[in-house]
Amino acid sequence: MPVDSLADLIESIHGRHADIDHRIESQLLRSDPTALARSLKKRIQSIKRGRRFIPYRESHGFSLTLEAIVTDIEPLLEQAPKVAFELADLFCATHPNSFDRADDSSGSIGDAYREAVQLWLHAATLWRRTNSCKTDWPQEIYARF
Repeated sequence: MPVDSLADLIESIHGRHADIDHRIESQLLRSDPTALARSLKKRIQSIKRGRRFIPYRESHGFSLTLEAIVTDIEPLLEQAPKVAFELADLFCATHPNSFDRADDSSGSIGDAYREAVQLWLHAATLWRRTNSCKTDWPQEIYARF
């Protein structure tokens, strides 16, 4: 697709749905890990603050929102593993709020958190390989278990 046509397409869908807007923003911010992390942190905090009950018919859409956050954290793994770990950790900590206010009979919300745990482990592995990580991992895992 020609660049101008692609730009027109993106401009035409921007502003129609918050999830799409977030994905576009994340793509634009990939070259700036600090700005991307700040944007993702706001999205994660929004999940944590949510109070509205999510019925079964809306749970799949909610799970897609959760999965999009996890997917948008992934580019930070190589550039900034500590930041990716912190965001994955922050995201995983939202699970009580999400499960307490949603009908996850389909398991799709649980699947999104399962992907987040895998991301958390991958980020922890990459961060651990750097000289900046001073975390006592056995104690960290034990505390979470």
